[in-house]
Amino acid sequence: LCARHLACRVNVDNVGLDLLDSGNFVTRGRYIKKDKFTNSCDLISASGCCSLYRINSILDVGVFDESYFLYCEDVDLSIRCVLNGWKCIYEPKSVISHKMSVSTNKVINYELILRARNNAHRVYICNIPLSILVFNIPFRIMSFILTFAGYLLLFDYTNLKALFMSELYKIKNIKKFLAENARRMKLKKISSWYIFRKQKFFLFFYCLYYSDIIKKKIHV
Repeated sequence: LCARHLACRVNVDNVGLDLLDSGNFVTRGRYIKKDKFTNSCDLISASGCCSLYRINSILDVGVFDESYFLYCEDVDLSIRCVLNGWKCIYEPKSVISHKMSVSTNKVINYELILRARNNAHRVYICNIPLSILVFNIPFRIMSFILTFAGYLLLFDYTNLKALFMSELYKIKNIKKFLAENARRMKLKKISSWYIFRKQKFFLFFYCLYYSDIIKKKIHV
């Protein structure tokens, strides 16, 4: 069960997570007015800061994977539940107030950025059916090129370095991730089509992301 949490009294910070065809899991509904999310629906993933789990689902798939430590551990648990036939449901009547990244923004550095990117590669490759991974390769390439260009234009060399180092991490660990993927796909109780149709085209979300960065730089 996924609640929504608010960045302020008017706008939503998070109503669960969406899967993009670029391989990213992104916050659903960020900065959009809260009255746009009044209907319950099933999602691909909940946000760990505002979710409830049935005890039987935890007994079925296990708890948070501590090796993630920080970033994407909530996505990993949600996807494992979904793959095993559990539903991730957004409930609009359940609301919490959330000051987004108020803790990590104080200590954000290259190591945390790299960890976030590494964990994002891992959770995607380990949990998404192989047929979808292959289908999404062109979108992954396009998103990498656009991300590289975006950081270059913004002179954001920290994120640029993390982008390349995370790609090396992915290449180094790809066999291990695919082996884990094969193990999980043997146990999955839903069709790959269910995951595929939950995906969203990445370009719209990337435009929102970079426009938000540009606005922040202008205000600074």
